[in-house]
Amino acid sequence: GGTTVMAGDFVSAGGQYRRGVAKIDLATGTLDPTFTANADNMVLDLELNADRTKLYLGGTFRAVNGVARQRVAAVDATTGALDPAFSPMVNKDVYTIAVRQNFVYLGGQFTQIGTVARQHAARISAVNGAVDTTWTANTNGPSGTTTHEGMVLSLAVAPDNSRVFLAGPFQTVNGVALGDGVVALDGATGAVLPKQLGGVRSCGTLHWIVTLKLSADGQRLYGGDVCPDWIYQWDAVNLSQTKANGLNWSTNINGESPDYPYIKNWNIVQ
Repeated sequence: GGTTVMAGDFVSAGGQYRRGVAKIDLATGTLDPTFTANADNMVLDLELNADRTKLYLGGTFRAVNGVARQRVAAVDATTGALDPAFSPMVNKDVYTIAVRQNFVYLGGQFTQIGTVARQHAARISAVNGAVDTTWTANTNGPSGTTTHEGMVLSLAVAPDNSRVFLAGPFQTVNGVALGDGVVALDGATGAVLPKQLGGVRSCGTLHWIVTLKLSADGQRLYGGDVCPDWIYQWDAVNLSQTKANGLNWSTNINGESPDYPYIKNWNIVQ
């Protein structure tokens, strides 16, 4: 409609206290005073469910609207009121989320949700946050401040839930070796698919995708790398079955920033 919800590290919007999440009018930029979902720390990603009644949040926070929530929460899309039934306990930061059907997909630094071990990626119930134990996509990689044992930085899910794509500085998924920091998974189980995506360029030791976007029809997957600032478009259906690395095209945007050498975010306009 006429509003948008933004997330981040801010503590005010439109001159009023709003921490991490705020809803604003698209035409005027003014704050919607009827929506409040204040987090006690950063909100790094958010997504609406299909009927736009519920908004799911992921980040570094430990509470929303003063109620304990461990890095993931669901709020009413109109008012920001917390959903009391949805309360997963995630032990480390959540960087990326996607909502499909009755599931919420998570990616980040975490290694456990409640009592269930999950290494950087998980699928949980959109109703109560329980881990779906039929879906497993554990990622691993080198340790360090930039890689964090192969964390997941971004994910995308096909509209029909048939495929899941992960991106980040990982080198294996479910024990399968991968080389380009992007992986295509079976939507039902999380298993690594036999045909994959590739062609990601390197910049010294830096070599992975930071952000993924999937076209609305699920046909094309876009990715931005950590360095040297290339954007890629892959065939998200055939993968590498009909062309090398599944690449439709790639292009350099010449960012050349020493502080932020990666493509962080963009939108697909159709």
